[in-house]
Amino acid sequence: MGLKEKLPLILAALIVVMTMTADATYKDIEVGDGRFTVSYDIKGDPVTPLVGSTVDEDSIQMYYVFLKDNQNRSRTTIRIDISPSGFTHSGVIEDYLDGFSDVKQYSREVDGQKADVATGIHPKSGLEWTVFEYYLDPRTREGLPTECVLVYCSLPEANAGDLMNTLHVGEEM
Repeated sequence: MGLKEKLPLILAALIVVMTMTADATYKDIEVGDGRFTVSYDIKGDPVTPLVGSTVDEDSIQMYYVFLKDNQNRSRTTIRIDISPSGFTHSGVIEDYLDGFSDVKQYSREVDGQKADVATGIHPKSGLEWTVFEYYLDPRTREGLPTECVLVYCSLPEANAGDLMNTLHVGEEM
């Protein structure tokens, strides 16, 4: 088989490869009336973002980006917390994964910051969850609110890795 006969097969293979890489999802989402932008790149199943916000009983302003899959199941929550001065998020990851099995904790860089990361198997669904948090500005600033990003993710491990490798939260103020 000469090159002339192989050319249609080569072109077909190139089209397949291009289609496979075209399913990457990139979003640049305004959150909190434009106060923040959230960007990420997750390959694989498309996810639809929904944005919301609330204030809890501790006066923590929370901005959310919920990522839902094709079956409208929530697969990831990206939460940006603006907390009163001096508030810390210690223990949040441990509390969230309480009751999970095979929990592993480690640190790694996410969005240019040191992040605390944990994975565990959900007791009912059997899905592996990845939970991580980091501070937008890790320095302690007296008298200023604390800005923390918390992510709860039930995407497959490779997609959770994509999210950790590409997540960026920018402050627009």
